[in-house]
Parts: sequence; C-alpha cells; structure tokens
Amino acid sequence: MASAEPDPLRRLPHGELSRLLTSAIVDRATNTAHGVREAGIPDPKANAAGYLPQSLLIELMGQTAGLALPEESASALVAGIDRMHLHRAARSGQRVTVTARLDRRVGPIYLFTCRAEAAGLLLAHGSISMATKEARSP
Repeated sequence: MASAEPDPLRRLPHGELSRLLTSAIVDRATNTAHGVREAGIPDPKANAAGYLPQSLLIELMGQTAGLALPEESASALVAGIDRMHLHRAARSGQRVTVTARLDRRVGPIYLFTCRAEAAGLLLAHGSISMATKEARSP
C-alpha cells in the first residue's frame, strides 16, 4: 500500500533548488519508491541542447532510493553506483518516472535496483547503494 506521507519529498536532505523530484509515492509494503520529475519547457536543469544530463538521471534515482529507505534509516548518503546503464537522455519538458526498489540490506548498507523512463522508453537502469549514518560513524 502506498505511503500516507503528505509529502515524502520533505524527507530528502536536499534544498529545494537541488531537489530534482517533483512528486513521489512510497510503498512501504514493497520497499519501493516511485518518483516523478515534471519540469516545464525550458527545464532549468537541461543542457544547452535541451536535454536533462544523464548524470542527473542517476541523481534522480538516488533521490528516489533515499525515499525508499526504512523510516528509521532516513539519514543516508549514496555509497555506490553499480552496473548503471545509461540509454538515452530525457528531453526538456518530458515527464521522467523513476522506480527504486530496496533489494537487500547488508548491515548499514541498503542496495536498490533503480530505473528511469520517459515517454514509455527506458532512459537508465542500475543499482545504487546507500549508507546510513551508522556506517559513517567512527
């Protein structure tokens, strides 16, 4: 069942200018977050050619994965990006949907499978690992 959080984006540590997601739904039953980026034309994050840089697709996946963390582990950083496949960039104004599913936890490290799509096309997919605060403590 989807989260009853009024605004799950408030859990992100990013300031409003750094937040790429415009909306999200968190499904705690499946440990999955579904994020959306809907930007106007021109998209302020787009490059001169009118595309959202592919590095920002990875950031979108990281932000979405952060929302899928268990609530008691809300403070985390991206610890690794593995097997990331970048297929194409999103055009300015396209609705980008991102899914991040928690696959497993190894101590303070959470491993996610992520994918980003736009207009029915796969933009990117891969794995992102997040480290919680206890992993960074001395």
